[in-house]
Amino acid sequence: MTVRVGRRLLATVTVAAACVLATACGDDEDRGGPTGSGGCVGEQTGEVTVVAGGDVALPGGGSVGIGSVFSDDDPPHISLIVASPDEQEQEAAQHLEVGDTFSVQGASYTVDGFCEDKAYLTPATG
Repeated sequence: MTVRVGRRLLATVTVAAACVLATACGDDEDRGGPTGSGGCVGEQTGEVTVVAGGDVALPGGGSVGIGSVFSDDDPPHISLIVASPDEQEQEAAQHLEVGDTFSVQGASYTVDGFCEDKAYLTPATG
């Protein structure tokens, strides 16, 4: 007797098995590493918290979203997508490390810290 398994079913089972194995290896906090607890860098506080997958309105106008996180690089850094209030103008604030600043609509923000799924910003003073 020959059993035929469809390609879609086989692919679904393979993906499901990979997901189970990935979650069975522990969560981000178990991994630690050079970037600190849970793959985070810097302080996990700030007046503005940006969550991956969405944009956040900034107090000085415009919005910001997470482009990419490079927590395993040396030094760890993040790239953010910043947009003007009318969202006609978007640009990437590339290679930002903890303590770096970027500007949107004439207001500056400091990167206090970031994780794989969040960034923490504070309006810069001075």
